[in-house]
Amino acid sequence: MSTVDHTVTHLYGTSRVMGSSDTAPVTFGSIAGIAASSTALFVADSGNQTIRKIALSDGTTSTLAGTAGVGPAFVDSATAANVRFNGPRGLFFDGTSLFVADGGNERIRKVDPTSGGTTTAAPIGDRPTSVTGHGGLLYTTVSYLPSIRSVDPVTGNVTTMIESPDGSGATNGAGLVARLSSVRGMTRGAGDDLYLVDNGAVRKIAITRGPNGALSAEVSTGGRCLHRAVVITSNIRAMRSSVRLDIVRTCSPYTAVALAPGSLSCVR
Repeated sequence: MSTVDHTVTHLYGTSRVMGSSDTAPVTFGSIAGIAASSTALFVADSGNQTIRKIALSDGTTSTLAGTAGVGPAFVDSATAANVRFNGPRGLFFDGTSLFVADGGNERIRKVDPTSGGTTTAAPIGDRPTSVTGHGGLLYTTVSYLPSIRSVDPVTGNVTTMIESPDGSGATNGAGLVARLSSVRGMTRGAGDDLYLVDNGAVRKIAITRGPNGALSAEVSTGGRCLHRAVVITSNIRAMRSSVRLDIVRTCSPYTAVALAPGSLSCVR
């Protein structure tokens, strides 16, 4: 394992101040996920049960969907202020829509990145913690019975690819033979390959598409990183309010950005 030196730059938010202000000084509640388009950052503000949007051009912050100060609930609506979340966490932007792992509502939600109108892409049945996608499919991690599931956002079909029915494990292998333990984050590598941090270890999920469209998955494990680390997509250096960026570690043969517990309320 090697440590990569880096510089952390404070971009948005107010350190050690929690809130929901979209005007200066901008504040966040508890940032649980982040995604980017070419023009904006999208932030899952789990503490405020909202999705926030930050313009990359000038840092202007707005509440894209949901209303701060309203308790957790489930409401799909074309009107952004009427939308309700229950612990939004992982985010994924596919170039057209923003997908949200809405853990408490056990759903993947689909948010219009301009209007904030929100619908349900698929009910998961368990608490999704992160979401990514490729080739028309979404992939989500589920915390209750640690698992990886594929989601067709058009049909809403959900397929369990990897699951630990006994609650934990670290076995590598194909499909339902593999075991997961405590997945903290997930991102996509080349093609359909997924990378996640599972109980401090960086693991690779190699996904193969068969001629009939059927999916198969093979799990392997790289090096160990910081316990409770989170994998961040390559174009975003850090995330989370109430966590502090610790170090970027290379865990041969995989690389992850490791986050350590802290007490910041900002995007860096």
